[in-house]
Amino acid sequence: MVFSSLVFLFAYLPLTLLIYYVTPPIGRNIFLFIVNLIFYGWGEPTLVLLMVFNIAFNYAGGYLVDKYREDPKKKKLFLILTVILDIGILAVFKYTGMLVDTVNLLPFLNIPDLQISLPIGISFYTFQTMSYVIDVYRDDAPVSKSFINFGTYVALFPQLIAGPIVRYRDVAYQLDHRKETLDRFTKGVKLFCIGLGKKVLIANQMGALTSAMFGHSDKNGVLGTWVGIAAYTFQIYFDFSGYSDMACGLGNMLGFEFLKNFNYPYISESITDFWRRWHISLSTWFKEYVYIPLGGNRKGVKRQIINLLIVCGTVARRVLQLHLLGTLLRRPADSREVRPQAVAGQAPCRPAPHLHALYRDDRLGTVLLHRRRSALHLPRRPVQLRQRRDESERVRADSQLPADARHCGRCEHAARREALRQGAR
Repeated sequence: MVFSSLVFLFAYLPLTLLIYYVTPPIGRNIFLFIVNLIFYGWGEPTLVLLMVFNIAFNYAGGYLVDKYREDPKKKKLFLILTVILDIGILAVFKYTGMLVDTVNLLPFLNIPDLQISLPIGISFYTFQTMSYVIDVYRDDAPVSKSFINFGTYVALFPQLIAGPIVRYRDVAYQLDHRKETLDRFTKGVKLFCIGLGKKVLIANQMGALTSAMFGHSDKNGVLGTWVGIAAYTFQIYFDFSGYSDMACGLGNMLGFEFLKNFNYPYISESITDFWRRWHISLSTWFKEYVYIPLGGNRKGVKRQIINLLIVCGTVARRVLQLHLLGTLLRRPADSREVRPQAVAGQAPCRPAPHLHALYRDDRLGTVLLHRRRSALHLPRRPVQLRQRRDESERVRADSQLPADARHCGRCEHAARREALRQGAR
């Protein structure tokens, strides 16, 4: 069930809000826990069992970490076991299919697809439960004394599907002492409508344009391809941002206050600024629970680069997969299509035929396919820069020669002209 569906807007949400406000405050967390499981299991009920199991063992892990707080070895042991189980479940469901697809890129392998269904939102609620146990271990968050409250925190439907990632220490007090007011409810309705508009009016339309452009890429040319890229850029932002706004709005309707997740990332002035503005809860989670524990930038440049690669591991795996795919698609070119400045003994390459047919008639496509830098008057190579510098020195030397030597021909005065040039230097 998604927030923009008619079932959610006209059935699930009105009934949930009506019953929630009719229920006495002491029973509202129990009601939320039940409707959260209904929301999550609407499409595939069997996956609810996985979520309940995740809630149960992380609740037990936090309890054991707190119980053996005076015993550092046992406390650390229960933390490690809980984190390993979390990461193991996430890896099996999320990365097995991608690993099989990557290995199958090799021409001599054909591993059958395992058909593992990916549970919706498994990354988000796994990160939340991991952060809870780690915060209890660090004494940054109180241990939950109620299984219902902890289950409500993990499965809270506003932020379950697409974030933001809510840390337990940010909502621990709100689980028992939140106050539902008319001003907060009105603020939530307004924010939900803004997010719904982003999703339905912008993201979905940009998605349709993206599908149309990339579905017939052989007929679009360079201009159409760039239009598709721009449409996808808007689609992915307004989709994520819209869902985050709707989640924060729904949280306000229920009395919760979630942190802002997007802060106009496309006006960033640097990559660092973009990282701080895009999916703030996710970047904060990786910074506090992965990057800083690994050493951050405190152990030298090499270690910092390794830590950054680990944090950005998802992107790195996609890049590796695309690199392997591109290597398999490329084939040696024939003798008529030799790449400029090819390395001796190395066969020049050309892209797959459908890519070559798409870009061969465009100046930008020429650069993308054959790296002909002169096609767009791009910066010259070092050899060309040296040639231009030598030519400038000769012109400057000629300007210091007498007029008769400067304009003499290449025959009888060539020797005298060369001698005067050397003397001028």
